[in-house]
Amino acid sequence: MLHDTESLLQLRTETALACREAAIALPIRHLVIDDSAGTDTDVARLHAFDDVEVLTPPFNLGHQRAIVFGLRHLVPRLGSHDVVVTMDSDGEDQPADVPRLVQALDGGAPLALALRTKRSEPFRFRVMYLVFRLMFRVLTGTTVRSGNFAAQTADSLETTIDHPSFDLCYSSTLLALRRHTVAVPCARGHRFAGMSRMNSYALVAHGMRMDGGRRGNVHGDARLPRTARYRPARRRHRRSRTHPTGGHRRRVPRRVQRIHRAVLRVRAGIGDRDEGSRRYEGPDPDQIDRGMTSASEAETEPATDAATDAATDAATEGPGRLTRAVIVAVVVLPIIAAVVRALRRHWFPIGDDALLYIRVRDVATNHHPLLGSWTSASLSVGEHMNNPGPIYQDLVAPFAHAFSPGPGAAIGVGSVNVAAIVAMSAISRRIGQWRAQRWFLLAGAALSWTMGSELLFDIWQAHALMLPFLLYLVLLIAVAEAKAWAVPWVLGIASLLVQTHISYAYILVLLTPVAIVLAWYDNRPVPLQSMRSALRSRTAAVSGAAVGVLWAQPIIEQLFGEGRGNLVRLARVSSPSRHGGCATGSPAPCRARVSPTLPTDRSSSSPACPARRSR
Repeated sequence: MLHDTESLLQLRTETALACREAAIALPIRHLVIDDSAGTDTDVARLHAFDDVEVLTPPFNLGHQRAIVFGLRHLVPRLGSHDVVVTMDSDGEDQPADVPRLVQALDGGAPLALALRTKRSEPFRFRVMYLVFRLMFRVLTGTTVRSGNFAAQTADSLETTIDHPSFDLCYSSTLLALRRHTVAVPCARGHRFAGMSRMNSYALVAHGMRMDGGRRGNVHGDARLPRTARYRPARRRHRRSRTHPTGGHRRRVPRRVQRIHRAVLRVRAGIGDRDEGSRRYEGPDPDQIDRGMTSASEAETEPATDAATDAATDAATEGPGRLTRAVIVAVVVLPIIAAVVRALRRHWFPIGDDALLYIRVRDVATNHHPLLGSWTSASLSVGEHMNNPGPIYQDLVAPFAHAFSPGPGAAIGVGSVNVAAIVAMSAISRRIGQWRAQRWFLLAGAALSWTMGSELLFDIWQAHALMLPFLLYLVLLIAVAEAKAWAVPWVLGIASLLVQTHISYAYILVLLTPVAIVLAWYDNRPVPLQSMRSALRSRTAAVSGAAVGVLWAQPIIEQLFGEGRGNLVRLARVSSPSRHGGCATGSPAPCRARVSPTLPTDRSSSSPACPARRSR
């Protein structure tokens, strides 16, 4: 309690009335933690009541630590049949819900938590709290739907209260201990009197303590004395994503996993919702927080095990589809904002951007380019060459023909970057569920942030290919995981990178074999028959068709263009034993050197060398 004496007096009266109406025979006593450290003189009014005891810490602890301070002071005086209820003193934890929490413990569960179904705070605070819940879900994989309002038996409190993570946060440690928990839906009420002292700073600090309290439980039990450790019961139905018969390589589809969980629920009797007068209408087990079950499942141990498994699977899958879509939208928001800002300021491509954009406008015209832009490697070898292909130009071309030059370039490049982020999100989720998806989304957001506004719609290759290259790294991880579906996508994105900027060829030559070796090492030995089947599979056919389509234009130019084709010129200057280009005996290196700071030219045969970029 912090300067809430008037609210506490009303809370005391209404709690006694609610327990009397619910026929709870246990005597009620109140332990009040005066978190003002003795500075609130109004607390003296509470000494007039025999059922109220005031405990005053020597300094302000904050509401989470104040609760733990009081519980540790209370534990030595508890009897074996006592029940302890923790709640706020301002009335937002409604006294009418106290009997429901106490009665929920009659089924044998040691802990009952109030599951928040409705909040009554102002709109600004609810928006802040929504952002807090979203960030907490991203960082921990757990949804916050409960708080300090809880009831637990004396034995449970005595066993767990010495856990060191309680020093950080009371509410998150209750969840992280993963005890048999009953979730009772409770709406949050209004304050009886006074104003709330929860501001932005306090909410952020509370979130950091909750995250620390949850993470501290990973190895927290190792620091407890043997008598104080809590060992949760071993799950009766242990399942993983591997095959239920014991195989460790074959993955079970998600639909099969859901059917398997449904069968277990039916066997455990969860489907029977008609018996028991103390059962509460709660959320579905697949939608409740990790380590929590609904009150209707508290009477059977197999039901608890099935719900725990379902909660663990839900935490692995991460937040719901709508929440994930919102997170992806937040990541791509800087790109969209940059494009909108460019349109409002009437941005227009100039210099190298204009030269590249002219080539884009030539797509699907009488001057359709079959090659990429002019490459600065020509300066090193003394012969004009182009980047291998026009894939990036083809991607931006629809926007260039639909809009004027300024909006066309900005919208086209921004759309390619947005598509790279969305594809990276979907592929990373397919690789490692939410655990992988959130980290790659964070990487995409960090890269977009560091690039700055203008580079997010810059058509220059060194900037335009940064997010597609990040997508390629995600696809390489899929290849290392031996995901056959990733092979056509790897070939497609690799073709986009190499055709747009030839320097990526050296990077891809180094990284791609590493992913292939990792995939082979994880699945060794690979029978010869399996390799032959893979070469005849649909994936191989799709991959071959994709490569043929993507490289058709450079091949056409090589076979039917004037003079030596561009692919031959690139291969020739890449060989250390070439003739021409560099003079014999010249100290300059004979390999093609691609500088990312040199410009491009519209024509593949023009001897003109445009001015350098002024960046």
